[in-house]
Amino acid sequence: MVLVDGSTTQIQLEFSTSGSTLLVRNGNGTILGTVATSGDLNVWHYYELQVVFSATVGSVILKRDGATLLTLTNVNTISSANASADTLSFTTGFGCTVLVDDIYMCDTSETINNTFLGDCRVTLWVPTQDGAHKDFTPSAGTSHYAMVDDMPSDGDATYVSSGTVGAIDTYRAPMATFAGTVKGLRVGITARKDDAGDRSVGIVIGDGVDPVTQIGGNIALTTVYTRQTTPIMEINPLTGSPWTLADIQADEFGLEVTV
Repeated sequence: MVLVDGSTTQIQLEFSTSGSTLLVRNGNGTILGTVATSGDLNVWHYYELQVVFSATVGSVILKRDGATLLTLTNVNTISSANASADTLSFTTGFGCTVLVDDIYMCDTSETINNTFLGDCRVTLWVPTQDGAHKDFTPSAGTSHYAMVDDMPSDGDATYVSSGTVGAIDTYRAPMATFAGTVKGLRVGITARKDDAGDRSVGIVIGDGVDPVTQIGGNIALTTVYTRQTTPIMEINPLTGSPWTLADIQADEFGLEVTV
């Protein structure tokens, strides 16, 4: 696992060639710390890495399955001119295959999720019901959600459409089959325009009763399908409180023609 600023490596977490040691290096190649552990072929582990970027007072905390493996303080964790990283990448070697799932990143810019989140999952939901707003026209049939439940998008095979400013289409998510605390939520759409002139949409959330709330600004469309998402939201804008599974099941998500 590599944390990079531009094209400069800041911190790298890697297994030794024997697989018996985890090493933390900075971008200069200096080994900052090591810990004896096993690679465990065909076994899932949950690794978490926290880094404070600094040339003199940097720090690193490494956890596996919730247990702290390594703590480093007052070390050099930057090799670029910036005390930050803008890219996370994964590489493999030694002829092995590594599977990675459920990745999260916290960058201290939010108010809640700024430390270790522990073992958690990233879940994708697609619509399974129509919401209260059904202003768009389905390309076939009468179910709106069935036209937009493909991931990845199937383009012009199934879709909903509208050229009316103020038109809204909303959808509901399936019932969760698990329990847990929601760390955040992001809503995405795939859309394009099909005529000349400006056309924009906004991603909206609603409760099916009150007027919808737009999340983020207007999204200017081109004639090519593009994926657009909201920022990751820690707070439900309808309640002002952290998201819950009950919120996601009760609320509706969709889009509105804004221009």
